Amino acid sequence: LEESRYVFCEGTDLPSLIAGRNHVIIAETGFGTGLNLLSVLDLRNAINPDCYIEFISFELCPLTSDIIKWTHRPYPEISMLSELLCAHLPPRWPGYHKVILPQQKTHLHLYYGPAESFLLPSNKTVSFQADIWFLDGFNPAKNPDLWSNELFQAIYRNTAPSGRLATFTAAGQVRRGLE
Repeated sequence: LEESRYVFCEGTDLPSLIAGRNHVIIAETGFGTGLNLLSVLDLRNAINPDCYIEFISFELCPLTSDIIKWTHRPYPEISMLSELLCAHLPPRWPGYHKVILPQQKTHLHLYYGPAESFLLPSNKTVSFQADIWFLDGFNPAKNPDLWSNELFQAIYRNTAPSGRLATFTAAGQVRRGLE
């Protein structure tokens, strides 16, 4: 949780964006346990509960709600958010799933399958302008498709002017590709 807060929320200066806006669009490669989403919602609730969050995430291998609940156990400060998320998770079927969390003023758009199958121009099924990107898809050696120049171009096309991004990956090929 602290890594998510530091790398993604602080790394994109999300607190200032949330404080000054009533709607923020965040896109992410690698939903995993949903910890980044919960970190965002916890931050938003503390800073500006009226800010509407649109969270778009691409996940190749969705986890079960039981696994997600188990991974959130060490973080009692987000337990209510975790329970809410797990209660609303869609089936782990490939494709697009929209999850509405009205009490959190949040729409979660989950795309289950390879990110490139939704984002690359040849397959493109999504169109949005993210204010922030969280690139959270393991390291390039384990998941090279999430770190390709083609995907970087797709991320660029789906980023709002003055958009921000963060990743914990420090690989040179990623840094060069993002530039």
